[in-house]
Amino acid sequence: MTGPIWCLQFNPVKFETTDNIITLGCWGQGLVQYKVTGGDTYAKVGNGRTLKDGDPTVMQFYPSGELFALGTSNGSVDLYTKDCLYIGPVQKYADWVWGISVNAPHNIVVSGTSKGALKAHQVLFPMVHGLYKDRYAYRDQLTDVIIQHLVTDVRVRIRCRDYVKKIALFKERLAVLFTDRIILYSVSADDEFDMKYKGIKKISYKGECSLMLTGYSHLLTCFERKIKLIDFSGKQEQEWNFDSYIRYAKMMGGPAGREMVLVALRNGEVFKLFVDNPFPVLLVKIPSAVRCVDLSCDKTRLAVVDDHLNLFVYRVETKDVLYQDTKVTSVAFNSELDDVLAFSKEDNVLLIKTGDFPAVSQKLTGIIVGFKNSKVFVLQGTVMNTIDVPQSGTLLKFVECKTFSRAYQIGCLGVTEQDWEHLGFEAIMEKQFDIARKAFTKLKDLKYIDLVNNTERQSKAGESDAVIKAEILAYQGNYNEAAGVLIKVKNYKRAMELYVELDNWDKVNEIAALMAKEEKSDVPTVSKELIKMQADSAKRNRNYKQAAELYMQGGYMKEAIEVCGEHGMLDFINRICKELDKQRDEDLIRMCVKYFVTKGNYGYAKEGYLRLGDMKGLVELCVAFKRWNEGLYLVKQNPVLNNVFYVPYAEHLTSLGKYDQAQECYKRASRLDLTLKILGSLASNAIMEKRFKDGAYYHWKQALESLREVKTINNPSGEEIELLRSYGRFRKLAHIYYAYELVNKYLEEPFQDVIGGISFSSCVFNAACYILNIIGKETPPNISRIYLYYTVGKLGSQQEAYWTARNAFEVLKTAKIPTEWQSTIDLEALKIKAKPFTDKEGISPVCNRCMNSNHFVTGNEDCCTFCGHPFLRSFISFETIPLVEFQLHPNLTHAKAMDLIKADHPSKKRNAAPQ
Repeated sequence: MTGPIWCLQFNPVKFETTDNIITLGCWGQGLVQYKVTGGDTYAKVGNGRTLKDGDPTVMQFYPSGELFALGTSNGSVDLYTKDCLYIGPVQKYADWVWGISVNAPHNIVVSGTSKGALKAHQVLFPMVHGLYKDRYAYRDQLTDVIIQHLVTDVRVRIRCRDYVKKIALFKERLAVLFTDRIILYSVSADDEFDMKYKGIKKISYKGECSLMLTGYSHLLTCFERKIKLIDFSGKQEQEWNFDSYIRYAKMMGGPAGREMVLVALRNGEVFKLFVDNPFPVLLVKIPSAVRCVDLSCDKTRLAVVDDHLNLFVYRVETKDVLYQDTKVTSVAFNSELDDVLAFSKEDNVLLIKTGDFPAVSQKLTGIIVGFKNSKVFVLQGTVMNTIDVPQSGTLLKFVECKTFSRAYQIGCLGVTEQDWEHLGFEAIMEKQFDIARKAFTKLKDLKYIDLVNNTERQSKAGESDAVIKAEILAYQGNYNEAAGVLIKVKNYKRAMELYVELDNWDKVNEIAALMAKEEKSDVPTVSKELIKMQADSAKRNRNYKQAAELYMQGGYMKEAIEVCGEHGMLDFINRICKELDKQRDEDLIRMCVKYFVTKGNYGYAKEGYLRLGDMKGLVELCVAFKRWNEGLYLVKQNPVLNNVFYVPYAEHLTSLGKYDQAQECYKRASRLDLTLKILGSLASNAIMEKRFKDGAYYHWKQALESLREVKTINNPSGEEIELLRSYGRFRKLAHIYYAYELVNKYLEEPFQDVIGGISFSSCVFNAACYILNIIGKETPPNISRIYLYYTVGKLGSQQEAYWTARNAFEVLKTAKIPTEWQSTIDLEALKIKAKPFTDKEGISPVCNRCMNSNHFVTGNEDCCTFCGHPFLRSFISFETIPLVEFQLHPNLTHAKAMDLIKADHPSKKRNAAPQ
């Protein structure tokens, strides 16, 4: 500090801190605050406050710690908040102020001067608050604003850090008036429970204001006889002048820019004005000053309370007095219903008046400021409370008057579930189905909603009122009364059904006897219809065995089977099944068997099929329970059922990995498609695992199975032609993979060429050439052309087939080959360049038909390039066999040709030795 300190004082209350706050009055510097911790550590708090005129001489805190009074050298006594925010003046002297004392209980500030002047002032702070529907805002600690949602009781605080003079609320808007400005806050308009207010606008304002209102885009400030309309930029757009002082003003809402304001004057006049109209409209004039006023939600009724505590309710259009009362202190219309009014009296009584009904009263202390749904907002002192007002009595009065639509409106304000139920049933009785449906929808009771729908359908179908009334009484639990109504109109069957649902068989039999007496017929000892009713009742009551017995007793076998089947009573079903006739009741026996199968009882199901003599069903049962041996025995006796048994049996064998047996089963079932499918799967698996010999075997079996289905070769059908093509395709694959087994073994298994010797190398060379001749353009799975050409090139050099080897290496040059083979292939290709350009004479394949030599690799389906005759190869060495296909002369029979082939050559006979 640089100047002398003339006054200082600790705040008697610690607000949201454990530290002591001391306020200092310094000459030349004004007010400064420090936070003292532990007695020896201090820190400056805030920026303090510099006084405009004079220096501080004395100060005194209120016991609450929220305010302090300050005397200065220029003779002024002022009030400040605990944070040194200026509130206003208390007294002005001509001399220095040297002493101040505060009497908090009576709000009195006493001050004295250097010349002996002594004065006491009572300082009162008016309540600053605002209300709109269910949101209430009020000033707290003179510088904060608290907004309270009166329905959810959620409260939020806005720390304004300045003296709050006025507050206004309208929908999502909040306006706060300070000494020199107005700040607008807003929340989301889409969420009615949003309480996160944010500042959106700051407006400069220094005029006088006794009351402030806010609208969508304007502010209204009231002072004495004037109301000013200010836009959100601070510009004054309109001004209204009245003949008397303004006592009350309330924003009533309306379209944006055309809001309506209700204004009451001291001379008893009540006006409505629109913010876009310079001329206010007089609604009513009363003899004395207005205390409070409110307008109904539909703007048709006006309630006014004068200074003599007289209440007048007017019809706005005609200005007729609809209702009046005395000793009324406050009034408010309901925000949802036009003719519902709440008002309070001097003797602490709250009254609710609805329409023309007498007002309903209850004890209440406070001033009514709002009324929404069934909640009345009451200001009790400085606290706003929400009071729930029961509407049950009013609802019952409207129901008594059969005014159900008004009763529903009252119910929407808030009534108990019993009230909604009462309204719903009374509305049904009077056939007001829409109201009844809405009432039960409020209860979320589907049972009652179904009752409304059923009753409405019955009413439209011409059902009697007595039956409808009985059903309603039954829903209400008045069963005896409902049955009495039905019996009275001689509807005995419906009355019996009612008691059947209640499982009251004494009453059922009593009504049955009454019905028989009425119809002058004998009373049956046991009626089949009654038995079924009793069985149905036992089923509803979960007495399933009793229900099944009753169904059997009444001859309702199907229902008995269903009850037993649904609840696993298989012994009972078997008992029923044995009593059924297989000729007449075949469907019921099958139903029994179905439940046996579903519940997993093989023995009972087998007995059922045997009774029916159904072999197919018996075989299917064996399949379902995996009784394969019994199934095989039955199929041997009934071969026509092969397809029923062998297909699932084959699938079972497949799951066990017994593919060969599964393939045989498919064959027995005459399922060529499945046979080929499983053989194809076996072949594919073998080829993927590089078991090419096994793959060739399965393809060969596919070829044979395809050929076996061909019945004639001379004139085949379209399906047989397709089978012949499949035979050729599978046969070719079988040959390729069989030959490729040698190539793969040669390249991937070590020392095969050493172990096999020259004959093995020759076989591998011939096999590779054979594959290249027949493989065509499409390469079968897992066949490597690089393997084939590499084998032909490498072994061709060893077999002195240089031309063939050279061509193989030329092909490999253009292919993407394994890196580890690259140097070997390059070396072999280089070595072959030193060899002749032709194959060694005498080693090339010779066509035994035209006797011409062919290259080893021709790529023409392994046929002679000259005459086209196919080569026949030995599948041991893959060398060509000297066989030639020829056709017989038409005059030569097949038997004669065979004899000639077997006969000795004539030259051998001439050279034979004599016997």
